[in-house]
Amino acid sequence: MQAVHAHLPKPHDPFTDLIPPEGIKLTPRHYAYLKISEGCNHRCTFCIIPSMRGDLVSRPVGEVLTEAEHLVDAGVQELLVISQ
Repeated sequence: MQAVHAHLPKPHDPFTDLIPPEGIKLTPRHYAYLKISEGCNHRCTFCIIPSMRGDLVSRPVGEVLTEAEHLVDAGVQELLVISQ
C-alpha cells in the first residue's frame, strides 16, 4: 500500500497550493521585511511572544544573506530587518 501512495499526487491543500514557489510579496516594491529570528528569551509579564513562539531562534547568517540578495535582485531598495 505504501508503494501505491508514493506514486499518487499529494493531496490538494487549498491554503498552500495556490502560493507560487517564490512566495507572495504584500509590501510595496521598494521595501521588504527580512526576518532574522523568532521567539524571545525574556518573560515579560505583559508579553505573549515567548508562550506563542518559544525561545529565541536565530536564522543562519548564510540563509539571511541569500534571502537579502534575492530581495535586492527582485528590485527591493530597503530591507526592514525584523525579529519576532
